[in-house]
Amino acid sequence: MKNASFIFSQFRTTLALFAVLLLCFSAHGQESYAPGIAQPGAYYMKLTEKSVAVVANATSLLPNGTHTVDHLISLSV
Repeated sequence: MKNASFIFSQFRTTLALFAVLLLCFSAHGQESYAPGIAQPGAYYMKLTEKSVAVVANATSLLPNGTHTVDHLISLSV
């Protein structure tokens, strides 16, 4: 009975390590993502003539370095 507890603990540790390694290698192959703000064609028509509130911090930047709020202002949203 004591030995079975050790085997289960060892199995659980091995499974957790395998899961972490699998996540690391699967994330390596991911393409870079583009935030929604960088894809205005997908939502621009839904935002026109509506009040929009943005909660953003200083790191809310587009891939070209423009801040999210500045980009929305330039689009007259």
